Amino acid sequence: SSGFGLAFSALGTSGPHFTAFHWLRPSFYGFKDFGSPNFVSAFTAFHGLRPSIYGFKDFGSPNFVSAFTAFHGLRPSIYCFRDVGSPDFVSAFTAFHGLRPSFYGFKDFGSPNFVSAFTAFHGLRPSIYCFRDFRSPDFVSAFTAFHGLRPSIYCFRDVGSPDF
Repeated sequence: SSGFGLAFSALGTSGPHFTAFHWLRPSFYGFKDFGSPNFVSAFTAFHGLRPSIYGFKDFGSPNFVSAFTAFHGLRPSIYCFRDVGSPDFVSAFTAFHGLRPSFYGFKDFGSPNFVSAFTAFHGLRPSIYCFRDFRSPDFVSAFTAFHGLRPSIYCFRDVGSPDF
C-alpha cells in the first residue's frame, strides 16, 4: 500500500461519492482509499419504510466483508459482520423493535466449537441470553431475564460435569 488517503466529495465529482436520496429513496455514502486498491467502504441508508444498509468492504482482500443492515419501523434491524474469505466466522446481530423480539447472534460456522446466541424479547416477553460451546458437551451458559411482570432467571450450567 502506498499509504492511506481518505477522500470525500459530492456527487458529480471524481472519487468517492456522497449521495442522499430523501423520502422513500436510499442514501448512499462511499469512502475509498485510493492510495491502496485494497479498501472500499460503502455506506448505504434506506429511509422511510425501507431498510437501512451499511456496507464496509475490503476488495483487495477477499477475506473481509462487513455488512450492517437496519430495518426501521415495524421491521427488524439486522446487523451482520462477515469474513467471506474465511468460512470460519460469521457474526450476525439482529434486533426486532417494537413488540417483536431482539436476537443477537455471534457464530463461528467454520468451527463447530462455538455458537453464541443473545436473544432479547422486549415488552412482556422474555429476554434470553445464551452462550454455548457445541463441540464440547461440558459447557452451556444460559442467561434468561423476563421483564415486566415475569421473573428474572439466570442460569449458568456445566452439563458435562455433574459436579456443578
